[in-house]
Amino acid sequence: MTQTNRHETETMMTTGAPDNEVLVRAQLAAAGIPASEEEIGLMVAGYDRVKGMIELLHAVPAARYELPGLHFDPTPTYAEWG
Repeated sequence: MTQTNRHETETMMTTGAPDNEVLVRAQLAAAGIPASEEEIGLMVAGYDRVKGMIELLHAVPAARYELPGLHFDPTPTYAEWG
């Protein structure tokens, strides 16, 4: 578990939730993914957009458990020839 820094604590105290930068840094740390400050800045800038897209995917109940459009099935299938 990561330590809470002062910025994260202040953000959570004033808004009740961590800001996007705190969330991005925590997710990268949890996944063990190294990122430069420039990369983190780009991820923070696009966080709300990506989060919105993910929420839209989960908003369709009928599609929740469907397979993605591109699905690889490793089971070989044989066609009868001739």
